[in-house]
Amino acid sequence: MGSSVSKLSHAPQGGVTANESLSRFISSEHLPVALPLWNTLISQPYPRVVLKSDWAELQRVTEEPLKRLCVNNLKTRNVATLLQIWLNRQEELVCALETQSEVFLQQSENILFLSGFVLKFMVERLKEEDLWHQFETADSDANPTVTMDRDLLREFIQSLIDLICSLPLTAQTLKLHVESVGVLIYLLSSTLTSAKPSFQVKTLQAFLTSDQAADLTCVLLQRYIAQSPAPASYYGEEGGSLVLGLANGMWNILTMGYSSVTGPALNEEQAEGFPESSTPLADLSVLLLLLLTNYCTENYSVPNPFRRALFSCANIQSGNEKHVEDNEPGQHVESDDAGSKKKSLAAQEAQEPSDKVDENGQSPACRTDFSLLFETLCQTMHKEESTLVLYILLHRNSHFRTYLLASSNIEALMIPILKTLYFAKDSTNHHIYMSLIVLLILSEDDLFSTSVHDIMLKNVEWYAERTLSQISLGGIVILVIIRTIQYNMLKMRDKYLHSNCLASLANMSGQFKNLHPYVSQRLIAMFESLAKKHSRLIGTLHNVGEIEGLSDDSPLAEALADVSALEEVLRMILEIVNSCLFHQIKANANLIYALLYKKEVFQPFLTHPNFQDICQNIQLIISFFQARLDLTQDKKERILSVTEVQDVIRETAFGFPKEKLARFPDLKFKYVEEEQPEDFFVPYLWSLASRKLYWNQKFMPMTMEGNN
Repeated sequence: MGSSVSKLSHAPQGGVTANESLSRFISSEHLPVALPLWNTLISQPYPRVVLKSDWAELQRVTEEPLKRLCVNNLKTRNVATLLQIWLNRQEELVCALETQSEVFLQQSENILFLSGFVLKFMVERLKEEDLWHQFETADSDANPTVTMDRDLLREFIQSLIDLICSLPLTAQTLKLHVESVGVLIYLLSSTLTSAKPSFQVKTLQAFLTSDQAADLTCVLLQRYIAQSPAPASYYGEEGGSLVLGLANGMWNILTMGYSSVTGPALNEEQAEGFPESSTPLADLSVLLLLLLTNYCTENYSVPNPFRRALFSCANIQSGNEKHVEDNEPGQHVESDDAGSKKKSLAAQEAQEPSDKVDENGQSPACRTDFSLLFETLCQTMHKEESTLVLYILLHRNSHFRTYLLASSNIEALMIPILKTLYFAKDSTNHHIYMSLIVLLILSEDDLFSTSVHDIMLKNVEWYAERTLSQISLGGIVILVIIRTIQYNMLKMRDKYLHSNCLASLANMSGQFKNLHPYVSQRLIAMFESLAKKHSRLIGTLHNVGEIEGLSDDSPLAEALADVSALEEVLRMILEIVNSCLFHQIKANANLIYALLYKKEVFQPFLTHPNFQDICQNIQLIISFFQARLDLTQDKKERILSVTEVQDVIRETAFGFPKEKLARFPDLKFKYVEEEQPEDFFVPYLWSLASRKLYWNQKFMPMTMEGNN
């Protein structure tokens, strides 16, 4: 914060006299709201934190003074007075912006920093009821400036929401917006320290009962879409992080007498810097949006208006855009590089709901430009937050799902998703899961499954196993899913992941067409590899002999379970191959060629009771084409070349008697969310939050790191 930027190590080490205002702020003395000392307190320069080690060191040396502040505040209510000063000044922010009052804006940033820093400390260390008790009204003799019957913390939360929704976003107000979102995230983390169910936590209730929930949802979504780059002045000459700043004065006074306090050495994680970001507001906005929409997911007494707003968000109709004008030319945060259409998006106001209702009978609570949303998703799909946004919109927003499936540029979205799966070792398990779920949801649509085979890609350089000069997008999808299955078998051994991979292939199998020779080969090779593993397991079981009286945890029982699971996978692959050939035999000569080349692999399964029915179809196809090849070869009296074999297969496919094949039910799988999605998504999102903002994790009961 402030006009200068300095590192924590540069801050001077002073005593009590170095900053009388902060000394009195944490003391047992009540400071009336009209006291001139407050102006001194909020006018100090504030440097910015660069490393996690800075935050860890700051928390180490300020812990005792801040504990004393929490004790004294129960009598003085000085923190409540600080919040009241913020509330009194907030109405003047727009006027200060119009009059270019840099002093007022900087003071406002300082108030927000100091409030947020203290609140973060309280959230981490106090029980929820004790946190709110810090802001309850004191008796009039002790603190006559605090109005009775005011819920100051709730008002403070609402004031930050109002700032985000109403204060124009410019280069001058960027820090206020970033820090407002950051403070709200810190306050929302009180759900982690509370023993109550999340919907009973007062802080969360303050969000859920806000009358600006729909507006906040729209603005946060628009901030994410805009991806507004921070100007160079935001970080200063020495650079910095997107987290809240650290005041020189805060350091001076709160380390008084404690600057030599010893504590545990910083570990490697604490010494790491926060990931640098050129779009801090977008990063924090999407994080807050995801957190708010993933609490109170189903059947709670307190409905979640953020979920309703996001689920019903509709596309802006042409000509309905309404923008907030920049206060001065050239002062708006968005850069020209982002394109003229994104110029004013971050400051765009929510649109009036239309009369059109969605599939749940709800009118849109907000609107945004789906073309820009789609563009942002394509550009940021390597980030886990973007994958989660895409998942929510595909799964729960019928407007956006319809828009996306009709897109003529679906490959721009698909390639980043496929890269995440392809480079799985560089991704978290959760990111892999969510990417696969997105694929599964997309595969439920026949139009998608058909169109991906019409989109041709050239020189797919990131696919290293084989040079692919030209291949369909559908072919790459199949290759990456097969590779993910193999990766799972070696590294993760997760049945749920297997199921999602195979379900996606199964949904698309009826639309497989013109499969690349390498794709056909890999599909059959996957079956061959699993068939060999199945044979080895069966051989092991036969060698053991009698298995009666097995305990559930015996090695033999585990082997039996492995055989059963493996047979389910083998059966699914056979059904995928059968579905493809039943519906698209004329368009898949390369797959037929791969079947003929590896026909012996299927022989053991012709008499197996779990595979016999499906294998009869595959064997009929193999026999029919092999007979034609043999006949052609006999006529030519020589061995056919590969090209000749392929030509015979193509010609024969047009005359294949499809009616001889047994008809199996179409393979259709639908993604169904868990009954309590909050149990998965909330911890996951807080783990993402810990990469953007700093928490002292020894006070957090929920693991917020390490989702690998």
